[in-house]
Amino acid sequence: MGVSDRLMHHAVRRGVEFAQAHHNQPSDAEGPKISTGSLIILYSTAVALVVFYALVQYTLRHVVSTLCIIETPATAVTITVADADDDEARVDLSDKEAEAQAFLGGALPKMTVVNTKPITSKIRSTIKHITSQAGWTARFRGMVFGLVYVMTVGATSSVLNLVVPHIVLPVRLILNSILVAIITAPMHMIWTHATIAMPGKSFGLRYQAIKGSYKQLWLPAMVYEAVQLLVFFQAGCSGQLVQRDLARVSNTDLANSARTLAGFRIAGVIGALVTVALFVVLPAKVQLVRVEASMLPEDDDTIVPFDRTFDGKVVPKILGGSGAVGFMEAWRSFNKEARLRLIKLYVKIFMISTAIFFVAVHVMAFEFWALAGDAAKNFVVLAHAQLQQAAQNQ
Repeated sequence: MGVSDRLMHHAVRRGVEFAQAHHNQPSDAEGPKISTGSLIILYSTAVALVVFYALVQYTLRHVVSTLCIIETPATAVTITVADADDDEARVDLSDKEAEAQAFLGGALPKMTVVNTKPITSKIRSTIKHITSQAGWTARFRGMVFGLVYVMTVGATSSVLNLVVPHIVLPVRLILNSILVAIITAPMHMIWTHATIAMPGKSFGLRYQAIKGSYKQLWLPAMVYEAVQLLVFFQAGCSGQLVQRDLARVSNTDLANSARTLAGFRIAGVIGALVTVALFVVLPAKVQLVRVEASMLPEDDDTIVPFDRTFDGKVVPKILGGSGAVGFMEAWRSFNKEARLRLIKLYVKIFMISTAIFFVAVHVMAFEFWALAGDAAKNFVVLAHAQLQQAAQNQ
């Protein structure tokens, strides 16, 4: 489970708990009433928007980003004819070479190595390529394997909650999460293989790749889970600080200098989270995915160009090697150009996600205003009063 998934789950859970607490709390004022038909329309729209958002996130954050991590841009060799006046054509020729030149019409062949543009340099080109190779469902490739992985994680976590001793809650949560990540690492590898490989293999055939994979997978899986937990707890602590600063900023009695300082602290917290995500979480994900991709069976063809040998650093098992790239080499082999391409991709994903969220909020607000009528106004007044009360309690 990614950091954003954890934060989204935490936010939704807190929202549900707040709604339940507010619903169970006795109040003298009668809350806004909305008809059953309007509620059905609102809930249906919300579910549709959530499903659409989830599918877009899966396509971009999993499929496109995974292919971007493993793609090795192909090189093309072009052969052209050099002009007689070209400096490269002015060379001393032997008799046989002179005959060859005369046969070619007084010109020499010229070979040029051209680096082709990566497929994953653009989201549109990536989706167009994978759908041309594997059909329109390629946008959601590997989703079944992902669901199996999620269920495996849930089952393993439930078992460990019964087995692991009841120690301090944060320590127990960290220990359980890391153990679950290590135990289910081969299942995550199968998910990655189903995403990057051409379709055709069943789950049973892909399951055979698990044999002997723990030795190469446990370290990148543990590191990736650990850094995600680090960011998750950092975001939780930062959220408390931001909440207090927001309450201070909204306090009109506070001096402008204090409000400015609170604003700088909020910006610093957001900057720290972005920095950790770029320089800690992103490299850990790249290492995990590339180690998993290096263990792709030989009879599988990838849907984008991919150098299985990692510039000759991967020694196949039949030659006495591990058949997988090393943990550190997985990041070193991901060159600067590929890193910049991945960062640009995540910036685009963030902008697309923000736009979808913005549109979804306005669609829900418009429906609520159109269907609820006066109840919408009462709801807004009630919500505003509760926010002011929460700010005063800080």
